[in-house]
Amino acid sequence: MIQPGKSITQVYKLTNGGKTDLVLTSRLVPFEPADELGNIQLTYKGYSFVRIYKGVSFVDWFSFQNADLNLGDNFALKAGQEQQIVFKIKVPENTQEDDYYLTLL
Repeated sequence: MIQPGKSITQVYKLTNGGKTDLVLTSRLVPFEPADELGNIQLTYKGYSFVRIYKGVSFVDWFSFQNADLNLGDNFALKAGQEQQIVFKIKVPENTQEDDYYLTLL
């Protein structure tokens, strides 16, 4: 759990082990618990980047720290290429503490 006024940064490594180039799109999608076993149900509604969820605007909460990437935009990963993605979540200080279920796809 990230407290209001705090932030975390997570690094992901994407690898295209295939023989063809890929075009990828990042998505921030809400989900809800599906059962008591830890399974989830995505509540995807066709958008690529959640802007409002539970009445809260998330436009400034999530970002890539890579200068050439933006959430929701397409980016290429060539065959055999690896790319490091640096993802940051920053919860504003005035945010009400609650459970906000979102996943990066």
